[in-house]
Amino acid sequence: MLIANYEITDQRYKDILISLSNAGFDVYTPGMHNGECKKPYIVVLNAGTDEIYGISSTQTTYEILLYVPIKNRTYLDEFADNVKNVMRRDLWPMILPVNSELADYVDDEKKAHMRVLQYKNYRQIIH
Repeated sequence: MLIANYEITDQRYKDILISLSNAGFDVYTPGMHNGECKKPYIVVLNAGTDEIYGISSTQTTYEILLYVPIKNRTYLDEFADNVKNVMRRDLWPMILPVNSELADYVDDEKKAHMRVLQYKNYRQIIH
């Protein structure tokens, strides 16, 4: 299931959303999941684009936020591994892991444990 609240024009962002949704994950764009976390779900966001100085390319960072119910903390590692496997199978080498995971976070509002996986995509600047 994929729930987005706007027209998505970033093709790589769209590729991530579609790939994860097609793999059977519940996938949302920011602000679209309402209420408490009752089952695992994913929020995908574009975390920004930086120009790489010295070469005519940009690097876009995507963050994949994984949520599991507060009582299912032990499932977070398996959930993360499943998402990484789909990303590797479907989107590598176009979307590359940053190989950096931010510390897990307890989201009191969502009553969930949350983990962030970071990925990047390089694009040539065409003038």
